[in-house]
Amino acid sequence: MQFTKENILKTGALALSVLGLYLIHNNISLHLTPFLMILVQKLFFVPVILASFWYGFRGGFPVSLLCVVLYPHQHHMMEHNHFFVAGQNTDMVLLLIVGVITGFLRDVIQKTADERDIALKKLEKSIEKIKENERLAVLGEFSAAIAHEVRNPLYGMLGSVEILEKKIDKDDNAFFCIPILKKEIERLKRLTGNFLLYAHQIGMERTKVDLVELIKERAALLRDDVNFARVVVSIQEPEKSILIEGHEDSLQQVFLNLFYNAADALVQVEKPEVRVSVSINDGNYVITVSDNGCGMDRETLESAFKPFFSGKQKGTGLGLAITKRIIDEHHGSIRIESEPEKGATFVISLPVSS
Repeated sequence: MQFTKENILKTGALALSVLGLYLIHNNISLHLTPFLMILVQKLFFVPVILASFWYGFRGGFPVSLLCVVLYPHQHHMMEHNHFFVAGQNTDMVLLLIVGVITGFLRDVIQKTADERDIALKKLEKSIEKIKENERLAVLGEFSAAIAHEVRNPLYGMLGSVEILEKKIDKDDNAFFCIPILKKEIERLKRLTGNFLLYAHQIGMERTKVDLVELIKERAALLRDDVNFARVVVSIQEPEKSILIEGHEDSLQQVFLNLFYNAADALVQVEKPEVRVSVSINDGNYVITVSDNGCGMDRETLESAFKPFFSGKQKGTGLGLAITKRIIDEHHGSIRIESEPEKGATFVISLPVSS
């Protein structure tokens, strides 16, 4: 039982009611006020029932035991009123029975309610998963249309711009538009590529992947990236190799997304740092990617993995959604631990037999 204000008040009410009934019961006479005497005796059942209802068996049984100890009317017990004593003994046995049975039934009902709540949460997750799959199906069709109607013409546009770049004189006022056009075309190519990657089901051939080597290779490739010019990346390696069955290209995409996400959060940090650790815990490989960047508020944390949600001005909102999708396809999980201005930690858990 937790010592909350509500529980303290309830316990106090039970104690006062039992004590009050004890004092009243022993200060009235059966001969003068028989109705009041019998009424007070039956009222001993009230705190027993309340304790059972509030705390189950662990509350009902102790309170019923306390009532049994305090229940006997001292004066009439001394007078050897056999009928009265027999009635009191019967009530004391009933107090114990009511406390035990009511407490037990309350515990059973509470357990059933807890199991129902768990089942409802699982059902809600299943419904959300079905809705997500429906959205993915629509997105898949939409992505196919994009690939046909948008992505292919982009290659033609890029080729045309490169030809113009060779034809236009560098001193021409129009020449400065060429780099802008190429940059925007590349951005559109990445955007359509993200659409396709998010909608795509990972059903490709899986191989043995060394997670540590994969992360080190991905970090090494970022050394020449302008976004990581000031970022210090440190990797804490385990004593032995971490091998899983997975799709290597997809897992590389996961850590690429997390590294770029960290880089965006470290833009205004004086000494930017990204820390990676890999370990084994309870039959799972646990990979953490931490940064000392700007962190995330609660709203961002709740929506970070939702498609098209982005806290960046130029973000597509698909990077972390793709990351979560890939981890899900590997039967793992990913969560974020973060507070504003205190950095962020992405915690990935992958089963050993992934």
